[in-house]
Amino acid sequence: MVEIILFNSSSLISELILLALENIDSNIVEIDSNQPIPKDSYDLLIIDDSYGDSSDIGLLIERIDAKHKILLSSSEDIFDGVTKTLLKPFLPKDIEKIVEDSMDISSAILDLDEIQSIKDILDGELLTAPTITKKEKKKREKSSEVEYLLQELLSMKSKKIKKILEGVKINISIEFPRGEK
Repeated sequence: MVEIILFNSSSLISELILLALENIDSNIVEIDSNQPIPKDSYDLLIIDDSYGDSSDIGLLIERIDAKHKILLSSSEDIFDGVTKTLLKPFLPKDIEKIVEDSMDISSAILDLDEIQSIKDILDGELLTAPTITKKEKKKREKSSEVEYLLQELLSMKSKKIKKILEGVKINISIEFPRGEK
């Protein structure tokens, strides 16, 4: 889980951030200008330039313990210690991409075994685990390869599926035997 602290005084920015991070497993602590600055450590600090003047922003960048620091800015002002500055206006997907890149989330989503398993499925090979219980074996024997693939895909988080299938075109056709409804 990505621990994020957001310094912001705009409800629009709050909504954009929440929308951008809805697919990322995160915990967001939002601080407006009337709240004290917490002493905790975070993975990511996001500061909207509407939070305060340049000295306030500089102080936050200096005082908040965070691995990565992102500034949402309407100007091209440069602050030491900022990992990335995102100029306004921006889209939620811009925030999502910056957060994923900053936190290297894509590598944390799938391990090498999962990647190889999906490649095998996409190549038409049946996914097999190194050890299969008798219950699993019976379950697999009862279901077709397609059903098993669907079961595996449904058990994954949508973010994993999206990353795996990015840029892939898939056509699915379903045929029912005659007489079955």
